[in-house]
Amino acid sequence: GLVRAGARIIRRFRPSVIVSIAYPWTTHVAAAVLSKVFGTPWIADYGDPWTGNPCSDLVLPQWRRRIDEKVERRVLSRASAVVVTSDATREHYLGLFPFLRGRVEVVRGGFQEGPVVGRRQIGLENSVGSHPLRILHAGRIYRRARSPEQLLRAVRRLLNECSELERELSIELVGEVDEQTCEQVCDWSLSRVVKVAPWKTRAAVTEDLRRADVLLLLANRGGMQVP
Repeated sequence: GLVRAGARIIRRFRPSVIVSIAYPWTTHVAAAVLSKVFGTPWIADYGDPWTGNPCSDLVLPQWRRRIDEKVERRVLSRASAVVVTSDATREHYLGLFPFLRGRVEVVRGGFQEGPVVGRRQIGLENSVGSHPLRILHAGRIYRRARSPEQLLRAVRRLLNECSELERELSIELVGEVDEQTCEQVCDWSLSRVVKVAPWKTRAAVTEDLRRADVLLLLANRGGMQVP
């Protein structure tokens, strides 16, 4: 399927380079095959690491992780260049696959300014006396790799010390939120302050981001995966 479709494209357009973007990892496997068949240089672009991915390490058995490492080693042996998003990921790959030395480049993650920045500036000073301080997290929460538990504990402690903060603070978690986090919000009586919402359209979440006073970015376990 993927290799056959790629071969048709290469025969038609004769590209000077193949670029594959993963996840899913099968895009790199297919690109490696196409690079070998057509002799075309190949660049493997990683959003997150394959071997050593903090989320995969938590859910995949050890035997599967060993197989993934062997497959990735063989696949990357054909890569002309590898692009990763952090220095930690670069060092991880150079340590795991020394043959990649001189071929791994860091291109840090960015964001599209247009839809959010420049519309209207909302600062913390505008929250005082007008509306609660709005804190927003948009995206996936992985319980064992990217967790808001420490934030929730801090909010619970603040509310225990000063219940009036309920009227001055609003935290919204938009997107994919794990069941345990939802249970903590209820069990710790945080539902008046912390709201959990499902995925929204791009337009809707962009408007939420624009209106928020603070954008929350949760650090991942380890330093190889950009949140």
